[in-house]
Amino acid sequence: MPLDFREKLRLLQQDEGIFEELALELFYFQSRNNPVYSEYLQRIGKSGSAPDSLSEIPFLPISFFKSHMVFSEGFVSEICFRSSGTGGERSMHLLPDASFAARHSRMEFIRSVGSIKDREIIALLPGYEENPDSSLIFMVKELEPESAGYLRFAGMNFETMKLALKECRQRGNKPLVFGVSHALLSLLETGDVPDFSDILLVETGGMKGLRKEISKAELLETLQEGFQPQRLVSEFGMCELSSQAYAFPEKYLPGFALKVLVRQPEDPLGSASFSGRGVLNFIDLANFASCAFIAGEDLGGVFEDGGFQVYGRLDQAEIRGCNLLFT
Repeated sequence: MPLDFREKLRLLQQDEGIFEELALELFYFQSRNNPVYSEYLQRIGKSGSAPDSLSEIPFLPISFFKSHMVFSEGFVSEICFRSSGTGGERSMHLLPDASFAARHSRMEFIRSVGSIKDREIIALLPGYEENPDSSLIFMVKELEPESAGYLRFAGMNFETMKLALKECRQRGNKPLVFGVSHALLSLLETGDVPDFSDILLVETGGMKGLRKEISKAELLETLQEGFQPQRLVSEFGMCELSSQAYAFPEKYLPGFALKVLVRQPEDPLGSASFSGRGVLNFIDLANFASCAFIAGEDLGGVFEDGGFQVYGRLDQAEIRGCNLLFT
């Protein structure tokens, strides 16, 4: 199974109706071959369980990625992503295939956002740029072959960004700007905002601990009014996930390998559902070597069409009653 699941994901691209079948197959494998997930299931009394549907699958608390190596037997780690650590401990996500990770992120972006062959990438990603193991930086670099070239990282140096914009246009290309939220807001506050009328602007999150938290809807409204870009896209990704979702900007639309469910905060071990409001759970089949079933810490809403919104972080996000960080 470990070696052929990538082929099954290719089939999933053509027929998303087999998602549940593949998810249940992956649960069977990971519940027996992922030591962390296997023991977690034992601790909550779900060892040997055989769920009949996605909503019955137990989800591993995302905090385990901070304290344990969540990785299945039968694989060899080729690449490791680490979170920025702005909230304290850093999450660690091991992956067995860097080339698969690169192809998957490129494909998800192009399928969701569209071709960028006439665009040059300019990145305002301070904090992430200083993290050599950032999954976001990995994705941006891997998008360069799909673009017009000339990838430029500007950090928080807005003059560097403005020069990159000028040079991009001189070459007859259009800019694609990736920007972490706090950097984009800081640029607006300078009062010296360059012309964004031909820019595809991708907001990537990243406010935690750096600014007063505001809702995603308020943030996107501020960016739209302040920059007036040709197009505004919001990217949702996590170190612990292999797949991303993109919003345009009303709600996030997950890619073919990702589904989002919702659980009730007061019942962390209860069944998750495919619509409603609560705490978000994720099924990411591209996490075939780590854990595909993750209980997140974001409050949000899930819609009937599979799209979702993120409202903010769950207070005291550790799942009560599941403090099973065994040694």
